[in-house]
Amino acid sequence: MRCIPPPYIFLLTPPTWVIEWAILGWSLLAVGVPLLWFGWSRRRSAAGKILMNLGFLLAFAGAVEVGYWATRPSELERRPPSYQAYIVDDPDLGYTALAGARASVELWDGSTQVYGTEYVFDEFGTRRVPAVDGASPTGSLLCFGGSFMMGEGLAEDETLPARLQAELGGRLRVINFGLHGQGAHQMLARCRSGRIEAMPIPPPKAALYWAIPDHIVRAAGLRSWDKAGPLYESDHGGRVKEVGTFADLPGHPLPAPGTTGLASISWIRRRTMRTQPKTTSMDLERWAGIVATAQDEVHERFPGCSFHVLLDDPQARLADTMQDALRKRGIEALRVSQFLDGYRGDPKPWRMHAKDVHPTAKATEILAAGLVPRIKSSSH
Repeated sequence: MRCIPPPYIFLLTPPTWVIEWAILGWSLLAVGVPLLWFGWSRRRSAAGKILMNLGFLLAFAGAVEVGYWATRPSELERRPPSYQAYIVDDPDLGYTALAGARASVELWDGSTQVYGTEYVFDEFGTRRVPAVDGASPTGSLLCFGGSFMMGEGLAEDETLPARLQAELGGRLRVINFGLHGQGAHQMLARCRSGRIEAMPIPPPKAALYWAIPDHIVRAAGLRSWDKAGPLYESDHGGRVKEVGTFADLPGHPLPAPGTTGLASISWIRRRTMRTQPKTTSMDLERWAGIVATAQDEVHERFPGCSFHVLLDDPQARLADTMQDALRKRGIEALRVSQFLDGYRGDPKPWRMHAKDVHPTAKATEILAAGLVPRIKSSSH
């Protein structure tokens, strides 16, 4: 057998998108065109007319799929694609970062690199926050959230927790509990677990939670990556009680409609079907109750510790609804749009990439400058 030179192997192994539309688009054409021809040849009969119309619909759908996948724009690619190098199961949180782990991560848009950074996790499994030289912190600032708080794609000195520590001049030691895909339910579980008290850090003086609309979905157990996160139900007092884990939900994790099988690659499906999990008012109340209960836990466990919520609000109506739910529980959230000009109408200038919603280094710098006066005034 002749050896194939490496440069030509690519020609024999087409990209994934070629295989995808070949399977779906060409399959529709392969079925639709013969049906159309067969029906046309018998168009005088009722059966022929039915076959002709069915064949036309299938052939048209196949042509649309092939046309889209042949001309579609590039999609973001994370390298490496897996999080297994630094994500491990956790009995309280569902999953967490591996203590002491390091991971180099890149994001590409076709041949263009969006970012390249390294995630370094300390002995507590939290992303490292650079210390301020010569500082002697008298308290701690606890930062909770998902990838926004963690600093997806940012260098460790560009994350919001790192910016806050620098702005505070090292007065408070900032702990970055943010992690990909986590939300308010992990914040509450961490507060209740007693882990924070066990950490050798100065007494917490302030806590900050960065909320995004998807945290409502996550707290309801509707994200497939969170297979065993803590499950809460609303009580009658605007708070929540723990009732188990997402693993106890029937059929969890449930994929969104049209996100598995051949339907997951269909352009027509993407334009005509809901692919995001649908939430209800009960899910909103659950999320708000989780945040309020977390605030209660912080106040009870760390007397004098202030609690702040930063609400990401590019979707104005949903953010207003989230803020109203928090106000009912006595929590006044700060809005990202209070600090970033134009964010509520057009957040793209403050995002990592047109196809990526995570904030830029400039965004975290401005947010930290705006948040620090509020944290200082409440952490005496």
